[in-house]
Amino acid sequence: MHRVDIGVVGQINDTKSIAAQKLKSTAIRNIHAGDRILLLTKRGNFIEFFGYTQVDEVYQDSNNLYDYYHSKRKLKLKGIKYFAQPVSTRDIADKLDFVKNKQKSYSYFKSEYREISKEDFTIIWKQAQLVKTFPAYLEEINMTGKEFMLSTINAVYKFVRHYEKRNQIEIREFLNILKKFLDEYDIKKSMSEIEEFYSRNAIELGFRHVPSRDPDKFVALYLSNGEKKNFAYIIFE
Repeated sequence: MHRVDIGVVGQINDTKSIAAQKLKSTAIRNIHAGDRILLLTKRGNFIEFFGYTQVDEVYQDSNNLYDYYHSKRKLKLKGIKYFAQPVSTRDIADKLDFVKNKQKSYSYFKSEYREISKEDFTIIWKQAQLVKTFPAYLEEINMTGKEFMLSTINAVYKFVRHYEKRNQIEIREFLNILKKFLDEYDIKKSMSEIEEFYSRNAIELGFRHVPSRDPDKFVALYLSNGEKKNFAYIIFE
């Protein structure tokens, strides 16, 4: 089974490709063409199974997928059959053999990839009616990973500008606040990943950035010509 962030579900539906978040993931090495995968995600406070798929082929590609997957090993899917209604892990944990502690079932569904028995696999997918169309319960809250990040960054900018008495903030300080917001959404991104995303999308965000003489404060941002330039502060306007 594969746990995926809700923010990239729509993109997976469009491209029928998945991978692993860690560049050198060991779990994805054990997945091969023909393997069947149950898909699950977290909506609100619940982890839910929402679909079933099969690996069509395994290929190598160094490019990231959806600003979310970073492993070179990629999985092309034959297609996705969705659950007409999601299946909550809480409702089914008691029936699954790999969930040893039924009172703390959450911990068994935290891994990005987890191999389960054929028996457990069958128990899960038999709980739902399968449909080919993208279900409404995913459409209601789905946005791409990039859209979600940009939206969150803009929300944090407005929040900080409202409460910050200074007319500027260090970029790294701002990104630390952003990370706390992402953690609240259960989006697990490292500071280096957040800084790289911000750097690549600084032009699109449209914030005013200024440099500094202190090299310890430098954050390299991409310019419109594709080159990088060191900045240190975001100016509130």
